[in-house]
Amino acid sequence: MLQVLSNAELDAKKKKEADTQAAIRDVQAGTENSVVTGLASHIRTCWEQAKRAKIIHEQQILKNLRQKEGIYDPQKLAAIRSMKSSEVFMKLTDRKCRDAKDWIKDIIFQPGCKPWQIEPTPVPEVPEWVRQHAEVKLLQQRMGEIMQQSAATGQQIPMEIIPAILKEEMPDILEHLEKEINDEAKEIAKKMEAKIDDELTEGGFYTALADAIPDIILHTGFIKGPIYRKVKVQKLVSDPKTGKKRLDTVEEIRGEYEKVNPLDIYPAPDATGINDGYLIEKTSLNGVQLQELRGVPTFDSEAIDKVLELYGQNGLREWTAIDTQRAEVEHRDQMVIHDTTKIDVLVFWGEVQGKVLLQWGMSIKEVPDPFSFYHVCVWLIGNYVIKAMLNPDPLGERPYYKAGFDETDGNCYWARGLPQVIDHIQDSANAVARHIVNNIGFAAGPMVEINEDRVPGAGDPAPNRVWRSNNDTMATGAPAIQIWSIPFIADKLMDVFEQFRKMMDEDSGIPAYAHGDPHVGGGGDTASGLSMLMTAASRGIKGIIRTIDQHMIEPVVKYKYYRNIQKVENAALVGDYKVKATGSSSLIAKEQQAVRRSEFMRATQNNIDFQIMGSDGRRYLLKDTARALELDPEKVVPEAPPQPPQAGPVLPGNGQPSPPAPGSPTLLDQPRILGPGGEPVSGQDFNLHQPVRKGAIHVG
Repeated sequence: MLQVLSNAELDAKKKKEADTQAAIRDVQAGTENSVVTGLASHIRTCWEQAKRAKIIHEQQILKNLRQKEGIYDPQKLAAIRSMKSSEVFMKLTDRKCRDAKDWIKDIIFQPGCKPWQIEPTPVPEVPEWVRQHAEVKLLQQRMGEIMQQSAATGQQIPMEIIPAILKEEMPDILEHLEKEINDEAKEIAKKMEAKIDDELTEGGFYTALADAIPDIILHTGFIKGPIYRKVKVQKLVSDPKTGKKRLDTVEEIRGEYEKVNPLDIYPAPDATGINDGYLIEKTSLNGVQLQELRGVPTFDSEAIDKVLELYGQNGLREWTAIDTQRAEVEHRDQMVIHDTTKIDVLVFWGEVQGKVLLQWGMSIKEVPDPFSFYHVCVWLIGNYVIKAMLNPDPLGERPYYKAGFDETDGNCYWARGLPQVIDHIQDSANAVARHIVNNIGFAAGPMVEINEDRVPGAGDPAPNRVWRSNNDTMATGAPAIQIWSIPFIADKLMDVFEQFRKMMDEDSGIPAYAHGDPHVGGGGDTASGLSMLMTAASRGIKGIIRTIDQHMIEPVVKYKYYRNIQKVENAALVGDYKVKATGSSSLIAKEQQAVRRSEFMRATQNNIDFQIMGSDGRRYLLKDTARALELDPEKVVPEAPPQPPQAGPVLPGNGQPSPPAPGSPTLLDQPRILGPGGEPVSGQDFNLHQPVRKGAIHVG
């Protein structure tokens, strides 16, 4: 349709184009100083804002770390020492964190199983050519069966009635077609699963996820990736001279994943998620790593040379208020962090106006509109921008994923950690523990009071020692020596401590009996009671697993899925699929699951169920049970050897089919039932077969 513009609209359009060109000329005529005050200045401003906004969260992370490590806050430690009290710290939080980490890993990383899967939707959408190919193949298969049946019975079927027969059977054919398409979609999903699983394994995703779980429990955990790096790997390659395979070291681009410390992540002050506002990661490089970036696309070699000249010898640190405290909690020497020669890099992800990017040196092709905002990734060292590129993700999403222990508020960027949830109980338990130690010390021996007026120079008390006094000081009326005995109440205090420990089980959602504590008590002393308690306890950990599934596993797999289907070799595999993380669905403890599998196997060990399940269903059940017991299912349940074809029905006389008796049903009236070899048969066993024989359709 031809678009008609008024004179005013034409003038406005021309003015906008003129302003754009003028802005581009002004940007291109800018000086180096404008670069510093443009892109670098913008990132510097964002960095200072993010640092100030994160101070309260940094202090909370450090407090959680101290609580887990069994270290008192400096203020509380000073108060305890002023009272000359015991400094004992009961590391209940550390035990809960370790139990939670082991529980989560046991659920997510089950042997032989991925924590995710790709499955087709109930009505999968496959490419049209796949559907047409399957339909033609089914029709050809049915026509072949009709012709075989005609040859076996000696009845000639007029070709003109075959379309009528196929039309009559079309509902059954279409129903079978949908099943075959669904089976084909599942096979395609399995192929895509295997490819993605291989990429995630090589990229270290599962290792990064396992490393991030302690941070998730502590406060908030982060994973970054895929980070495309050139890595050296050993592969079998063909020798051009001999044609034989040999092991060689080659370089390949690999998308890798790694854990990011939450203390190195600085979101925008008002951010509520990874892709809300800007995001800054503080990382570091050494001189060699920075030098290797020269000549790499999107990096500014001139800026890198200036950084190496200014900071290559003494390093550069982007100091924050918690660096010294962080070194203490992480058990690092503070002198090391001050004397390091590493260079800190601020990696900025956010939106920047086009004219600032043009000013830095991006081309007009990359940034066509200087007044629009673009999603970018910028690396800043000091006042030098060494890298600036557009975000390669078409949706502008950042390659970061986060999850927390207690994400109760969806509008808060940071989650509450397990130590923060139980800190009030930990403080109370520590207070009781200090009194227990103090009481044990005071009650371990008597306290002696000596009247120095009556026993001058008595010195310290000692066993079997004799003190002599005289009557000159008897007027005071006080005894020369008094012995005081402090009552022992540590046993009563232990009862109080035990109550606090049980309260921690309830508040944390990580009960001790879930990790082997035999002292459950009450209904937990029975098998059914303990099972009910375990089911109730799993609700808390289920929420954490669901958070990891939704915010870490599923987004990573979805990214890999959509990236893979964009490749030419996978274009025919595009279907209607959904990614599903399976961590929260496998929450039942392994012991309970093994018991239920055994019960199910015993319940289905009868002839009626075997007829329903068949040998394939029983084989699947045995393999799944063996896999749950960490056994090799292929060795426990080997593949069944191929069965020899069954003999067809014995024909009377010379083996030729006898003609039909007068008045008997014709071929069109008889049910079209075929045996394994395609011959017509009858009997109760073969009545289970449908007119259209089942079989997988191999598209290719």
